[in-house]
Amino acid sequence: VINSPKLKHEENLDSTSNSEEAAVNRLKEFVNKHNKAIRKFGLLQKPLDSQNFLVKHPDLNPEPEYQKAFNDELSAFRERIRARAKVRLEEAMMQIEEEEKQKRLGPGGLDPVEVFESLPTNLQECFEKKDVELLKTVLCSMDPQQAEYHMKRCVDSGLWVDNARDQQEEDGESSSNVNTDGNDDIAATIQTNKEPIHDNA
Repeated sequence: VINSPKLKHEENLDSTSNSEEAAVNRLKEFVNKHNKAIRKFGLLQKPLDSQNFLVKHPDLNPEPEYQKAFNDELSAFRERIRARAKVRLEEAMMQIEEEEKQKRLGPGGLDPVEVFESLPTNLQECFEKKDVELLKTVLCSMDPQQAEYHMKRCVDSGLWVDNARDQQEEDGESSSNVNTDGNDDIAATIQTNKEPIHDNA
């Protein structure tokens, strides 16, 4: 019947058909309009190149949903790049610090900076002032085992050089961070401090 109303399912079919036809027409118009850019995009092989190309040609992303998904992925990608760059920078800084530490290690394999910072304040003062007499005085006032422990670490780190006077005569210059006058007396000072004091009374 010509003038009979369409059934509901027939109306849905017409609506779907019109939607699909409209989508096809939009696609044809889009391809015709951006044909050159689409061909160039199709030649790209690397994902990063494709992303950069789409960033420069946002008109190739006509669908809002796709555009949002792309922007989200691009933001996540940039965040991964920044995070990786931060990690690589931290790794490089740690490597530089380790190399610097290796360069300054003493003959016993200890870091003079770490050893100095671990010394009691009065011993640090001796090395800062390069005062050997004060060093002997401080060592005599300390527990003998503690004095020997700290001085051994100073030797192993290069803060204190055994027989520095002999080395100075051989090299023509001092290789110690501390004034070497009285250097040979330090070991004797520690040893004397170890000996028990006998009461003659």
